[in-house]
Amino acid sequence: MANNAGLGAGGRVAINVNGRWYHPVADVKVEQTSIEPDAVVNQDGSVQRIVKPKSFKIDMTIRDRRGLNLEQLMTEAGFDVTLSEVDQHRRVLLTNAFATGPLSRNTQNGEISGLVIQSDQIKIVELA
Repeated sequence: MANNAGLGAGGRVAINVNGRWYHPVADVKVEQTSIEPDAVVNQDGSVQRIVKPKSFKIDMTIRDRRGLNLEQLMTEAGFDVTLSEVDQHRRVLLTNAFATGPLSRNTQNGEISGLVIQSDQIKIVELA
């Protein structure tokens, strides 16, 4: 049996938001399911599964290279996002997306954290 350890993890990423490229400086987290299952326990001790709908999300930390208009990014809606996982040969596409926060900028290293892009539409493309 082949060793599949490490498949689907690691590598370089770049993010295109509405035609502009961003290069993350920390982990990028992708929530690629539209449901959040959970369990509740009834008074008689029986367990029941519940499912909540949720949006698809990309959570990232980027570096401020000057000229980044955060106000514009946070007020725009309906833009397209492409997350390019370079070493994994994969693209994650969010359409009709919008940004949420709260954003904070670290003045020492220029990192902007708290940026979450959300959408109700996702497509994952495995490249050759």
